[in-house]
Amino acid sequence: METPILQPIHGGAAARPFKTHHNTLDMPLFLRIANELYLKRLIVGGFDGVYEIGKMFRNEGMDRTHNPEFTSMEIYVAYKDYNWMMNMVEECLETVAKVVLHGATTVPSGEHTLNFAGPYQRISLLGAIHKYTGKDVTAMEEDQLRRFCKELHLDPEDNWGRGKLIDEIFGKTVEHHLVQPTFIIDYPIEMTPLAKKHRSVPGLVERFELYVNGKEIANAYTELNDPIDQRERFGRSVDASRKRGRGGHGPRRGFSPLPGVRYAAYLRTGHRHRPARYVAQQPANHSGSVVFSANAA
Repeated sequence: METPILQPIHGGAAARPFKTHHNTLDMPLFLRIANELYLKRLIVGGFDGVYEIGKMFRNEGMDRTHNPEFTSMEIYVAYKDYNWMMNMVEECLETVAKVVLHGATTVPSGEHTLNFAGPYQRISLLGAIHKYTGKDVTAMEEDQLRRFCKELHLDPEDNWGRGKLIDEIFGKTVEHHLVQPTFIIDYPIEMTPLAKKHRSVPGLVERFELYVNGKEIANAYTELNDPIDQRERFGRSVDASRKRGRGGHGPRRGFSPLPGVRYAAYLRTGHRHRPARYVAQQPANHSGSVVFSANAA
């Protein structure tokens, strides 16, 4: 599919957009930060699966792994969830490796040898933090998480909520350990407010990120399609974004949470999940979604 690059509303992600002006129509437009909303409309319109490979633009920081202009692949599949998407991603990467490497699945990377043959390790985000720090942050309140951040020599800002604090702790203590392909799954709801609630574990959502060689290369989740829950969480997400000084717009009439689709799976590549402040400091019914990161300066 091909969806518009110039959009009247910058949606589908939490990022600062590039803004331009359409002279003939005399209206402001934005370079897309994601193509999510248009692809969702196609699923609502009756397609069982859609994808697009194209450029995204985010007016944020730069480093050796982040560029304001980057290529992304985004996929939506109806009647599937994040479990199906993990299996698909494993099969896809193993197949690509065998084609490129003439039947092999291993490739050297510095001092490591990466193996893209499945199955990949799957570990919950909170479980990964416990594994590499020895601390269980599951029941920690914000003040406890702030103290933990300071113990790790992180400098938490006043407007960081529980989700942001956990995200920073994970980035500091876990990411660099994830050398072989690893799915980090089941995120706290505060970290992914627009993903569907976990079907069996309260307080979590059905999301995963795939890490290889210490970097996130894919992001996915089971799509939230409860319209009441979605509107409430979307409002909280916009409020949090405005608190961080990143702007945000409220839900628009006609916004659709994939009605009538009990399961749908989403995949995006080229995803940038770190805001500019972090990037500048770092050198280095269900529906599911995943994003592969192909973003290099």
